[in-house]
Amino acid sequence: MQRLKSQRIHWLTNKNFLLLLVGIITFPFTVNSQAKSNADFVVLHTGDTLFGKVSHINTSGVSDTYYKKIRLTELNGKRRKISRKKICAFRSNNMHYEAFLLKETTRIFRFNTTYSIENKKGKRYFLKVISKGELSHYQLEWMEQGSSNIQSMDLLIKTKDHFFIRATQGIMGIKSAILIEYFADCPSIQSEISKKKLSTIHEITNYYNRVCKS
Repeated sequence: MQRLKSQRIHWLTNKNFLLLLVGIITFPFTVNSQAKSNADFVVLHTGDTLFGKVSHINTSGVSDTYYKKIRLTELNGKRRKISRKKICAFRSNNMHYEAFLLKETTRIFRFNTTYSIENKKGKRYFLKVISKGELSHYQLEWMEQGSSNIQSMDLLIKTKDHFFIRATQGIMGIKSAILIEYFADCPSIQSEISKKKLSTIHEITNYYNRVCKS
């Protein structure tokens, strides 16, 4: 009986040791995984994702400006400057940005400003991602010279389209007439906008993705 107890204690001791060993081995991977999930990141056109602290706005001057090269402090403390041309997306302060080459046009939808995706001739923009779906909502941000205030405009794009449409006009709110024409594929949302039952971009994107999506 005493021998069985001794063997059981010995087995439990070995089991606890093995569990401790597994914990020691996996702990760095767990910590690293958690660090990555909470960190900013930069996604390169090569497909690589670099994690760390990302800065894309220079706040050290008299007024804020955008860095020509995005700053990244990696999780190991290494600092790098990365050309914007090498980046297809990044996250900074929990805000996601995606790169697009855009050309401004005014040829469709009542001469409203649109931004066509032109992969060869377009100007590079990093658009802030607000929501994504069949209808996605982005914001184009900029800073006026001599000012630290970030200005923005709301842009919408359907998954089948190759252009963004400007959806708001400053303090005037949504461009109702433009949006009614834009949503010719969904009469119900046209009616809701016309009746002013949908008056914000958030409401419009939610409605389209819930009711109008194919």
